[in-house]
This record gives sequence, C-alpha cells and structure tokens, in this order.
Amino acid sequence: MPETKDVFRSSDGFLLLVHVLSTLSTTIGRRGSQSTRDVVACIKSVFTVASEALKGHTANLEFFEVRSFTLDGCTVMTSKTKEFIGYSSLSDAVNPLVCNALTADVTLGCLLALSFGDFSLVEFFSLLRTKLPETEAMDTHFLEFAPGLASISLPGAFNVLWSLILRTVNTDRALRLIVYRLLEHLTHSKHRNLAILSMQNILPHLFKSWKANLSIAADDDKEHRILAKILRHLFEMGASIQDSRDLLQCTAKHDGTVDADMLELLRSSAKSRWPQHFSLDGCSAIAMSSTEMKTLPAHGFTFMVSYSICKIPIVSKSWAGLGLARKDAIGATQVAQHIFWVQ
Repeated sequence: MPETKDVFRSSDGFLLLVHVLSTLSTTIGRRGSQSTRDVVACIKSVFTVASEALKGHTANLEFFEVRSFTLDGCTVMTSKTKEFIGYSSLSDAVNPLVCNALTADVTLGCLLALSFGDFSLVEFFSLLRTKLPETEAMDTHFLEFAPGLASISLPGAFNVLWSLILRTVNTDRALRLIVYRLLEHLTHSKHRNLAILSMQNILPHLFKSWKANLSIAADDDKEHRILAKILRHLFEMGASIQDSRDLLQCTAKHDGTVDADMLELLRSSAKSRWPQHFSLDGCSAIAMSSTEMKTLPAHGFTFMVSYSICKIPIVSKSWAGLGLARKDAIGATQVAQHIFWVQ
C-alpha cells in the first residue's frame, strides 16, 4: 500500500537496506556453507524489498533517485528532492559482494532484476554461467528469461550493474558472453532500451574491446560477431565526436587499405537518424536556463515521443481522419497516431 511505502521511506528503510548490504560481505563463509546460503538469501530479500518500495511510488523514486544532466544548454532533471540514499550508496554497498565469487552472480542478478522490476531474473547470471561453454545451451536458457527483459524501468540501477560488470568483464569470459547476449537482446528489443544503453556511455568500452580483438578474431568467432551487431545498433543510435573520430582513424590501415569491419560500422554510424536525445519516464521535467536566451532557439526545438494507446473511450463524439468510422476506431491502436478527435 502507498501508506506503507511512505512509512518505509520516512523510517529510513532505504538506509537500513543499504547498511545490511554493506555488512553482508563480512559473513560470507565457504562455498556451500550455511552462512553463505544465508547471505545469498539475505541479498535476494533486500533487493526484493527495495524493488517493492520503489515500484509505482513517485515519492520513493524521487527520494532514491536524482538524475540531472546537461543537454545543449538544457538541464534535464527527474527529481526535485535532495539525494539522501541513492544509487551511488547502493553501488558502494554491493561492491564487496560482487568482488566475492560466491556472491557475485546473485548480486548482479538482483541488480538486473531491480533494473527491470522483474525478480524472475535473479538467477540470470548464475544459471547461464552453468551452461557455458555450450553457447547453444546458454541461448536456449536465455530465451526463458527474455520475457522479463522487456523494458529497463530503473536506468539508475542498470548503470550500477554496468559499472560493476566493467571491473571483471575483460578477465571473465563467461560473464562477457552472458553480457554480450544480454546487450544484443536489449539493442534489438525496444528503442527505449537502446536509448538508455546509449546514455549509459556503453559504446566506448565495447568499441575499445572490439578493436583490441579485431586482429585475432576468427571468421567464426561468435563473441566477435555478437559484439559487432551490438556496436552497429549503438552507432546507428548516435555516437560522440570522439567515438566517431576513433572509428574514422581505425577504418584506414597502415598499408593504405580499408578495414572492411570498420567500414561496416562507419556505414552504420552514417545511418544515424536520432539527434542527441534524452529519455523521460514517469514524473520528469525539462528545465531550460540561460542568462542570454529569452525564448527557445531560433532554429527550433524538436520533441519526439513514443506512446501506445491501451483504450479509446466510447463517448458521443464524432471521429474524423483517414475515413474511419467511429465503430472502426475503437481499439484501432495501430493507427491511433493518424486519428484526431473533434467536438
């Protein structure tokens, strides 16, 4: 209930959860020991409580998450409150758990579940790791988790997950294959997921890894092919000036020839149809501040929105547009953007 979640926040519930996570690493025992099983169970319980406290509760989300960044002179903010306990505190608390091999996968799985608001994903990393190096078996079990990987609901939690993954992904091949499979799915699934990945600054790290292994990758290297697919989608979404410059420099080889793989990425970058963007979700606002500008820029301001209509009300009004009768318009979500309402 909303009242219960309010009491949880005002009673320092989030502070307690972070404190519990920060102390769990000192009680981890040996593999398979009762103390280790208790720690794993406690990690899952803490994240479950945190997810329930945040889900659909605006005040708790504003309390826990503060995001502010600058875009072409505009400050984009999604909270009006001071950050007391947030994602930075969460990251510090779980870092020792990720550094321990006995709790790393379950902690990453809990962060993934928190990001998507679906706790069927808790065993994502643990289960898929057991299916490697058989990539076909991993792909089969990945499909079982796919329904829960619909849309990233808490980008801040995903950012914590990604920052922790970066610390070991280069030395942990099993984790790297799982992460690449996850990113491949997310870049293909929804535009919002792709936008969030783009804003998380994932592209530079992946591009650096791809360049480092380019000379030794075989034609049938599945890891290399998956990474190439991910990079193509991210470059199509848009890249920074520095990333584009690095790509151009790598396209030409020292012998004067052109690298075919780099050229393919360059073509994807040239297809970019999305300007620099931001993603708003839930209670969000755009704040524009300038000491010189009194109105919006003379060259204009573009606002693009993705939406879906679940239900069209049945009332005594007339429909116009596309020659659709009123009875035909009910439920016609797929063409709703072409229909307008008149008195």
